[in-house]
Amino acid sequence: MSSPANSTNPRSTAVNYSPVEASVRSAMSAARLAQNRWAVTPLAERLARVRELRRLIADHAMLLAEASASARNRPPLESLTAEVLPVAEACRFLEREAESILAPRRHGSRGLPLWLSGVRSEVRREPLGVVLVIGPGNYPLLLPGVQLIQALVAGNAVLLKPGVGGSFAARALIEIIHRAGFDSHLVALLPESTEAARAAIEALPDKVIFTGSAATGEKILAQLAPHLIPSVMELCGCDAVIVRADADLDLAVREGW
Repeated sequence: MSSPANSTNPRSTAVNYSPVEASVRSAMSAARLAQNRWAVTPLAERLARVRELRRLIADHAMLLAEASASARNRPPLESLTAEVLPVAEACRFLEREAESILAPRRHGSRGLPLWLSGVRSEVRREPLGVVLVIGPGNYPLLLPGVQLIQALVAGNAVLLKPGVGGSFAARALIEIIHRAGFDSHLVALLPESTEAARAAIEALPDKVIFTGSAATGEKILAQLAPHLIPSVMELCGCDAVIVRADADLDLAVREGW
């Protein structure tokens, strides 16, 4: 994803960013400040807010389902079962397992070669900072939702760049996250545009999570590589699909099934 040229004032070294770039950089700065405070928040307090988030998701389940389904012309019941309930269950999983997942792990000398005998090590799970989540268009609530909640529990801030048509669902979820007591700058919603994704990467997040096509993944990795920014890529492939005789064929074709 090559960067567009930014205009500069010939009498100064200041860069004149586009409105999208300026907005993304402002969100990044605010997220870093919020993350500094969040990183030292005890895990028990983080999980208490996740518990409240799960309660709010249950209370507003149909609102979330309709927000996700409307942009893709799908039945809200489908989004309720395929997206909203799994997000709530992801919260429950973290409430139950996060303490053990994030606990320090000590490694003894068993299995070490002779010249490392006596060496002891400990693995600690420390927050990374600001995580950029670039979401897909097909599951705009489930996939980025689970990713951002996991990042929050681990002590990070999140910038969420939704896929095409995913802003409505993302905004609905983020509003509920804020109502659950999370800092309003800890999770920021970016525009859907490619320019927003590019600007967010240029703002140097500490990790990038992307769900989408292999071709786009290659471009993102090329932009991340010079900065050694770690990433998680869930890239699409070609999978066999069975379309039932009573299915809506126009919908199946339009959605790429």
